[in-house]
Amino acid sequence: MTEFLPPIPLRTRQGDVRRVGVELEFSGMPLPQAAEAVREAFGGELRREHEYRYTLTGAEFGDFDVTFDSSLLREKSYEEALDALGVPTSDGVKGFVEGVLRTVGGAFLPLEIGTPPIPADRLDEVSKLEAALRRRCAEGTRASLLYAFALHFNVEAFDATDPACLLATLRAFLLLADWLAREGQIDVTRRLSPYIDSFPREYARLVIDPAYSPDMATLIDDYARYNPTRNRPLDLLPVFAANDPGLKQRPELEGVKVKPRPAFHYRLPNSMIDEPDWSIAKEWRRWVLIERLANDAEMTAGLSRAYLDWDGGVLDYLSDGWVRYLEEEWVPRLAPAEEGVAVAS
Repeated sequence: MTEFLPPIPLRTRQGDVRRVGVELEFSGMPLPQAAEAVREAFGGELRREHEYRYTLTGAEFGDFDVTFDSSLLREKSYEEALDALGVPTSDGVKGFVEGVLRTVGGAFLPLEIGTPPIPADRLDEVSKLEAALRRRCAEGTRASLLYAFALHFNVEAFDATDPACLLATLRAFLLLADWLAREGQIDVTRRLSPYIDSFPREYARLVIDPAYSPDMATLIDDYARYNPTRNRPLDLLPVFAANDPGLKQRPELEGVKVKPRPAFHYRLPNSMIDEPDWSIAKEWRRWVLIERLANDAEMTAGLSRAYLDWDGGVLDYLSDGWVRYLEEEWVPRLAPAEEGVAVAS
């Protein structure tokens, strides 16, 4: 399946087509070659910002970023560490340190392409990028035991200022999270890494409880208390920062970088760009299932009751009982095969 389904709903409360930013991590080629793949797919002109970053300008949707995904190199933050140790940062020292970081980091750190926000009804254009990367033999998560590559979607909310809207999507994700992780074949390296730590079970039960109906301030307070990190499979800190300018100053979020934007940051999927049965569109379909559930109050209420009644003990974890229950009882109702939305592998 390569067709990109429309989000639910397609338009924002203001009537504009919702937009989606895509972040794709991969390896298998030099940075300039990755930048050329983006230019081939979308046109425009490449600008080399520095050794670890290119920007594509003049493309239809806006600027694209192509980077070597290591903040130590991109932001040269290693210089602060050297200064703290009293090590002079001469050009020779910088060259040596960056050479070591490139050699070590090149074994497991990805290249990353970040798209501008693309109208959801034009997401099929992203398939051109997939094709250009595959022609250059891009490598995905399972090409090495050291890789923990991901695909991220930044999905504009229907109404980023409405706590009920944000809550419905968060609740739907929590209800489907275990099934999504299994269907996405989340790599063991990513499971063991801190990049997509699961939501605490106590927080999941709080949010899934139908009696939970917070205003925006309470929704943000509860989220920040239980999740003082960007490392969640569905990261809501950006959309909360868009509602609360003081969010970044909270003590529990000290050191956490948050860029405000009216979007959900969906960080769960693997990037398996080198596998022929994988596609960005297929992962996007799983996101649409979340939105389908979020916009069906009756189904959400029924599944919420089932979740809160489920034992959830060790035996269930070992037997994958909840996931099998979702697969058999709920996913068919969310994704009727006759509509071409079935996503089971």
